[in-house]
Formats: sequence, C-alpha cells, structure tokens
Amino acid sequence: MHRTDSGYAPDHLTRLLEALEPDLHAIAARFRLPAGEFDEVYQDTALAFLSRRGPIRSPRQWILAVFRNRCLLYWRTRRRRFIEAVDASLLAELGGCHDPRPQRDLRHDLRGALAGLPARCRALLGLRYGLEQSSPQVAARQGARAAAVRQATRRCLSALSRCLVATGFLEGPP
Repeated sequence: MHRTDSGYAPDHLTRLLEALEPDLHAIAARFRLPAGEFDEVYQDTALAFLSRRGPIRSPRQWILAVFRNRCLLYWRTRRRRFIEAVDASLLAELGGCHDPRPQRDLRHDLRGALAGLPARCRALLGLRYGLEQSSPQVAARQGARAAAVRQATRRCLSALSRCLVATGFLEGPP
C-alpha cells in the first residue's frame, strides 16, 4: 500500500474527504464561498494534507481547520484585489485629476463612499492618496508610527471597500 508523506494512503484520504464533504459544504456556505470556488479550495486543502510532512493527530479537525482558513484566505485575497483596483481611482479622485476614462462611475461611487467614512479615515486617505504622501510622511505629520499609519490605512481602505460593497458596487464577502 502506497502512503503519502503525511502517512495516509490515498484511498484512506478519499474516504475521509468523502465523509467530511457535508461539513466542508456547510463551512463554504457559512463563508459564502462562491460555488465555483469550492472545488479549488477543496483541492488546495487536500493537497495541503497530502504534502504535510509528519503525522497529523486529528486528520478530521486538521482538514476542517485548513478548509476554514482557505475560505478566509479566499476573501482576503479578493478584498485585496478590489482595494488595489480602487487605489488608482482613489488617487485620481483625491488628487483632483478628472480623467474622462470609463472610471467615471467608480469615481462617483468613490465620492459617495468617502463621504460615508469617519473624518479620521477621510483625513488619512486624503493625506496618503490625495497629497501622495508615504506612510512615514503621514506618520510624521500625525505624530504616529509608520506601522500604525499603514495599519490604519489598510483598515480605512477596507472600510471604503465595505462602503462600496454596501452601495452595490461589488458583491462581497460576509
């Protein structure tokens, strides 16, 4: 019988995954994982299990935990991509550049979402993107640490993306 590095035979893993499938679907539903993404997260989890070096004390709990973490990672990655896509428009909007390209709708949505943010976030994003200052420059101006400014900027961008999602700009995570 052939065994993987994790010490489990492929047929044993197949039976284990088949038994866990209802639990995995429940986790996917709880995280609102799109149906088309389930297979990829499922396969990533199985691959992580197979490539695991050393014994796993509780394969069932390990697989469920890894699957949950992969669902979270899916939404973090999607949110990060969305924030990166918004960055260019945010720079243009806060910098006063009115480019007549197709991003006009995004700028309009962005203006409304920015208005819904707390004053501190608007000020921080205005310094960071409107005046094109780096995190250390914003930190010096506000009397804070650069790491704290980077973290606050991420939180403000996340809040901005949630505002955009709430206004129907993009279907988002739970």
